[in-house]
Amino acid sequence: MEKYDYLVVGAGLFGATFAYEAAKRGKRVKVI
Repeated sequence: MEKYDYLVVGAGLFGATFAYEAAKRGKRVKVI
């Protein structure tokens, strides 16, 4: 099982922006 730092539910404006910024900072992010 893969492990993620953040699980983002929904890829709207906030979800997509948060996932992008977190990934830029080296966090593992899963968007569903």
